[in-house]
Amino acid sequence: MNIKEEIWVDIVGYEGLYQISNNGRVKSLERIVVGKDGVSYPVKEKIKTPSIGKRRYPYVDLYIGNQKKKKYIHRLKAIAFIANPENKSDVNHKYGDKTDFGDDSIEWNTRSENIRHAFANGLNVARKNEAHPRAKITMEIARQIRNEYLSEKTSMDKLAVKYKISNHTVYSILHNKTWKE
Repeated sequence: MNIKEEIWVDIVGYEGLYQISNNGRVKSLERIVVGKDGVSYPVKEKIKTPSIGKRRYPYVDLYIGNQKKKKYIHRLKAIAFIANPENKSDVNHKYGDKTDFGDDSIEWNTRSENIRHAFANGLNVARKNEAHPRAKITMEIARQIRNEYLSEKTSMDKLAVKYKISNHTVYSILHNKTWKE
């Protein structure tokens, strides 16, 4: 295994307080801090333990005074170590592993490039019908709506009220714009 030398650089905006390494580790630097009570006390250099966010990205909390900011490690590493000549906004994990900060595993992308990459590699899939987080009905109910409209001649307004959905949703179901089989 080829272990590369760990290189540390200051985190932009937190110079003299925190550094990030080319291996994706973050450390707080030794310094004197003034507490809320006005007393000064020393802080030793320490490697920070990352937390995992809701979307599964590792992050660390960085402080300036009493101001805390959540900073994602992949962005900190990209800002510090990966050139961004086109000034792209997003950091993409090429292989889909949100905890891999290797030099060849992250790159700068535009938002649309990042989304296309996620769908192309199965990292994000379109959720439709019952799998959609805001779905209010099931496929079986969509079938019932179509059946009641066609065979029982129930109006779209009555179907919307009965199933507690909008007229637009009923229209989309009946015209196979949504809830397609």
